[in-house]
Amino acid sequence: MSDLSVAEAAGLLGLSRQRVNQLIRDGQLEAHRVGRSWSIPEAALKAHQASRRPGVRPMSPRVARAMVDLMGQHLGEEPGPSWGELPHRERSRLRQRWQQLAASRHPASLLRAWLPRRCRAQRFSYQGEAQDLFADSRLRSGGVAHPALGLAGGSLVEPHVADVDRERVIWDLLLVPDSGGNVLLRSEPVVRVDLAACLVDVAELGGGRNDKVVADVLAQEVRR
Repeated sequence: MSDLSVAEAAGLLGLSRQRVNQLIRDGQLEAHRVGRSWSIPEAALKAHQASRRPGVRPMSPRVARAMVDLMGQHLGEEPGPSWGELPHRERSRLRQRWQQLAASRHPASLLRAWLPRRCRAQRFSYQGEAQDLFADSRLRSGGVAHPALGLAGGSLVEPHVADVDRERVIWDLLLVPDSGGNVLLRSEPVVRVDLAACLVDVAELGGGRNDKVVADVLAQEVRR
């Protein structure tokens, strides 16, 4: 997929360029610097468009993590604490969301719209070999690295870290905030890098190949 300029994104969203710049600064629209300008991945624009549709709103962090937990159960994983802590009424709503996800032709877009708050994600630059990060026991590899997905990680690595360890890890490993960096660090109350969580990671990255993998894995589960 190609990247878009701020002017192109503004035209597609029906917003002013100033508003698009504000969305980028607020972290509501993913973008990276190219010289002095912003470049916006097409997948990020589609995710933002999906999140603006009526009835498609981001879930709260607590509910978002329970949704990943529910996905995990359908992928053969044991129920986790997020699901167990959810009231019965909210569980029923999430089961309806699962049915919607399973029936969707574009499940990755729904996941991007529903789950941006499940964890904190930030890009960093790391000067060493990025894969060496995982020598630190506080980090666990997520995203495209999951073997069931059949995806090559490329230059980007996607460690997960517990919220309580996040700031110390950044300091210890000399991670430098960089919107175009080679490390995408995700932090959450309890680290989760099973298939369900990695599917959501891949959906968040976007791109035609990633979106297809998400759709294919979920379709295989629906056919069972």
